[in-house]
Amino acid sequence: MPSFQATKSNSTGRIGQWQVAQTTITSPILFPVVCLVTGSTARGGGLWKYILQADKENSILRRNLPVMSQVLHFLDFKGISPHLLQSWLNQGIHTKYNTEISPSLTYTAPIFLDSGGFQLLWNNDLDLSRFGFPSEVHPKTILDLQHRFGGDIIATLDYPLPPGLASDEVDERMLKSQNNALEALKHLHQRQAQQRPFLHIAVHGRNGQEAKQYVEDLFARITAAGLETYPFGLAVGSLVPLRGSGKYDTIIDIVSNVKRSIPERFQERIPLHVFGITGNLIPLLVALGVDSFDSSNYVQKARNLRYIDPASYDIKHIMEMDEIHCTCRICRMLDLVEVKAGLASATRNRPLENGIFKSKYYGDIALHNLEVDFAIIAKVHQSVIADALPELLVEHVRRYPSLATAADLLATQVPSFKKIYQVKNFPSVS
Repeated sequence: MPSFQATKSNSTGRIGQWQVAQTTITSPILFPVVCLVTGSTARGGGLWKYILQADKENSILRRNLPVMSQVLHFLDFKGISPHLLQSWLNQGIHTKYNTEISPSLTYTAPIFLDSGGFQLLWNNDLDLSRFGFPSEVHPKTILDLQHRFGGDIIATLDYPLPPGLASDEVDERMLKSQNNALEALKHLHQRQAQQRPFLHIAVHGRNGQEAKQYVEDLFARITAAGLETYPFGLAVGSLVPLRGSGKYDTIIDIVSNVKRSIPERFQERIPLHVFGITGNLIPLLVALGVDSFDSSNYVQKARNLRYIDPASYDIKHIMEMDEIHCTCRICRMLDLVEVKAGLASATRNRPLENGIFKSKYYGDIALHNLEVDFAIIAKVHQSVIADALPELLVEHVRRYPSLATAADLLATQVPSFKKIYQVKNFPSVS
């Protein structure tokens, strides 16, 4: 049976452990968002080949790192026929990669499969019937896909709240997300123990008050249905548009209300995940009790040749850079002149003159960008271990002034941070 347990908690942040698929993973943790089912075999191609396995030293699966994938992502790859999908479902993702990759791969880390709710948000008429599933997407369909792909951690089918929705549409989406969560819990509760993944229940709200009400209603319904013993966590969604518009204080408001609304008896065994938020918000969210994060930002930026500076977190265009100062495991092996020449080449779908595919350089940028977030997670993890997160937060906010309003709100939620935040003469804290 999978589980989560907080192993160290203090006034800011905590360390926790999941027991999943005979593996222990420790929080805070970042799950890189990846595409795993990209073609007829696990060997894949293009950018994902190098991110996942072709880079023998740095690729994600060769380092046996936990990953997240959206369970419907195979729909984005035109070559996935019903027959090919069945081969993936029959073997499962772990087996597919471990039997088809050369040099051989032994990938055993947990796979977190999201539900694809965001994809459904923009495609209400999505039809999976050609793959042998009911034409209308139901929670049971998503659970079946998550199970057959081999998801060790899964998220419930949810309906995110994009900006500008009418209030009645918001209410309808939130109710449907809750109903799906209850249906998933009931279904998983009936499974044999060895087939039970760890479940994350999606949580939504446009502000802290809505999120608070959502969580309170959710736990009331779970308790009334007698399903509270199943191992589950909460995953806060609908935050990415807020991040994009710089509404950091609203993100803090929502996450802090979600955390406070978890009943006390559940606090130590329910992890809190946030969808799609990483970067310089990580330390603030860990201080609120967030245990895990996911990111596709690293690869989105790489596709546009955007390189994250690890010192400033500024975004730089790789073709405009004169030198690389980063010493991460990827950059210390890079020759910037070679990278820029490769990226500037008009050659497509075949090796360059040096025998390297152009997509390998895109993969290098993506893996570097990912290392920047991994470094933030590692630094925050160590500060929680040392009971020094408040001090880290103060320096972090000084470094990123755009976080000031979010830090003001955080200080009202975290007393140990508020005390030192005031002493350092930062913006006023009520």
